Amino acid sequence: PAGPTLRLLQYSPAWGAPSVDPRCTKAQAYLRVCGRSYEVEDASAAAPGWSPLLLPVLRDGARAVEPDGLYAHLREGGIDADAKLSAEERAESAAWTALVEERLGLALLYACWAEEDNYAAVLKPAYAQRLPLPLCLYLPWTMRRRALSQLARRGAMGEGVAYRLGGEALEALNTRLAGRGSFFASGASAVDATAPAPPSLPPHCHF
Repeated sequence: PAGPTLRLLQYSPAWGAPSVDPRCTKAQAYLRVCGRSYEVEDASAAAPGWSPLLLPVLRDGARAVEPDGLYAHLREGGIDADAKLSAEERAESAAWTALVEERLGLALLYACWAEEDNYAAVLKPAYAQRLPLPLCLYLPWTMRRRALSQLARRGAMGEGVAYRLGGEALEALNTRLAGRGSFFASGASAVDATAPAPPSLPPHCHF
């Protein structure tokens, strides 16, 4: 669909994914599923005043939309990855999206930020290389503290808990997608944009 130019402020690509950050990768995938053109602005080149802890940010004309309201804003503007689904399929898409974000997302959060090898050798330098001074010096540490706090609140600081949930989610996804190109026969939808592609996974995932 045509419309004003959309600009997505995000962390730059890494590991074959559109962004080092899974939330930014999802935002790009969602816009692609919708067939909506957009431009990307990497955080390292962004104008002063933006918050790197609140990426991706969608710039729609004069409006800047932060992550919590990004998809609702797109749907209100007629950019809806589930537009072609029936009411029953939309409910199913929402349920699968919740499963991916809650269980698989929790496992990925642990793998990225709680696994010492991943953090020290992969995540910390990846984010630091994509941020301007002085953010590159302290922001990865701040992001790790936030991630560990989130894992603790959800009772998933143990590797066994996080990876068990992630493994269950992957098994369910594999069963559903066996022999399919997408979740629904009508084509890609919001849940397809949510499920992470293998190149975007960090190297020390154990599920």
